[in-house]
Amino acid sequence: MLQLRLQLAPFALAALFAVAAAHLSLEPGPFRNTHLTASAPQKDTCELAFELGGAKFNVSELSVDVGGWVATNNVDTDFYCLNLCRTVTSERNCICYACGGSQYPAEQVAKTSQGNQCQAYLGKLSGAEWSLKGTTPADGLVLEYRGGEADKETHKERVTQIEMYCSKDPWGGPEFIGQKDSTYLFRWNSSFACPLQ
Repeated sequence: MLQLRLQLAPFALAALFAVAAAHLSLEPGPFRNTHLTASAPQKDTCELAFELGGAKFNVSELSVDVGGWVATNNVDTDFYCLNLCRTVTSERNCICYACGGSQYPAEQVAKTSQGNQCQAYLGKLSGAEWSLKGTTPADGLVLEYRGGEADKETHKERVTQIEMYCSKDPWGGPEFIGQKDSTYLFRWNSSFACPLQ
């Protein structure tokens, strides 16, 4: 019995670290706050299964019911928290909590000497819209969140633009690729962005 416990110990530790990493969401990727799932479920305000350009899409597997995604970022020192057609829901120990815990689908968080501070919300669910990246479904999808907090310098509302491309990797994850004027650009490669057969 002791030998079995010792053999299982590394697996238990690995599982514990995986849960802790997902719970704290300090690394890029999805996070889910399972103990908050009992809260009132959010109503999607943009479609997760839809038709564009004569093709059908279903990206519902990438939307996190209670939680969100921390985008990979090799451009600046900020954190970007996103969700598809739902708000980012986080807790006090999550880097995404700085923007209020559960209000917006896209947020910018700065790491400062005083801790994580909300820089801006980058759009609202009420301003969400899907479109094609080009002229055909094979060119990719774009999800845009409009109605973000006004930029302090330009006074323009911030906009999030998530470009989604069909790839073999099912999950991928959002990657911050830069800012153009008041629009924050993200790229997301996923098999869920492929047109359905």
